[in-house]
Amino acid sequence: MAINTHNEPNFSENWLQTENPNTLLIPPTLRVVSDSIYINPSKFGVHTHQATLYADGEEMKVEWTERLGTSLILGNPLVCIVPKAAQANYVQGVLPIERLELITEPNSSFNIFSTALPTWFDNPDILEKAILFWEMLDDKNKLLLNAVLLDNEFFQRFCEGPSSTNHHHAYRNGNLEHTLEVINIASENVFFADKANLQLTLIFAWLHDIGKADEYQPSYSPDKKYKLTATGYLHGHQLTGLYKVLEARTKFVPNYPESTFSHLRHLMAVKMGDDPLNHRKPQMIEHELVQSADILSAKNNLNRDAFCGLPFGKHPATGFGKIPNFRYEL
Repeated sequence: MAINTHNEPNFSENWLQTENPNTLLIPPTLRVVSDSIYINPSKFGVHTHQATLYADGEEMKVEWTERLGTSLILGNPLVCIVPKAAQANYVQGVLPIERLELITEPNSSFNIFSTALPTWFDNPDILEKAILFWEMLDDKNKLLLNAVLLDNEFFQRFCEGPSSTNHHHAYRNGNLEHTLEVINIASENVFFADKANLQLTLIFAWLHDIGKADEYQPSYSPDKKYKLTATGYLHGHQLTGLYKVLEARTKFVPNYPESTFSHLRHLMAVKMGDDPLNHRKPQMIEHELVQSADILSAKNNLNRDAFCGLPFGKHPATGFGKIPNFRYEL
């Protein structure tokens, strides 16, 4: 979507067309930063709306008019811009548009993590890695992951939530950080496993803890930051994640290959060891790859502070102790 940038605000080169430096190439999918507002509530039977949009590390303000009584856009949904028929210029840093349209169906053409708001992250490196690791997926898995994360509030919970209440990665952004570690480890090890499928390993790694977005909530307790939700207590993240993926595939990705989806369902549903409910035991190497990466990520997170406070340890937050090697010194 090309927009004239005369009198534009200071955008980076991300949205500029190299062949025409005076034209801005607006991403087709953006996220609303905050609730839209009325800036002119009653003029000739219309409201003037204004909103700030975000994508690819950039923000822009847009303005449009609609009839009186038209609802404001609330929260942080995904939207696309419907431009004016005639070429529009920025006016005091605001771009006049025809209207915004809510995106109600996913596609694989946009990286959903490029629309994640920076305020959702304590560590920007996590967001950068998520954007990079999304690109490792093929088109059908990009579409499936975008479909699972299309719900704005669920997506934010997945980005911000912990991976446990008081175990590994029990802090803000902990579950996404853990997920990215699992993807990284499993994707490196897949080449050492005979006949393991990289794409199946990647999408399973992305989805193996997706249900934790609905498993935890703030506790507002002095002894711990998070507690289980009713869904977490009654169902757990494994079933919750499986249901979420089933719903997304049925609603948005019906053409996802059935045999591949059967394998993915198996990976997400199996249990290890004794199981009174008679879940099937793992039958695929991709499960071993992701489970091993899952265990390693969790143990590494727990053990990195193992010697904090001892003379030869160095706490990563306080810096107490000696600086050289965490485990031993030469």
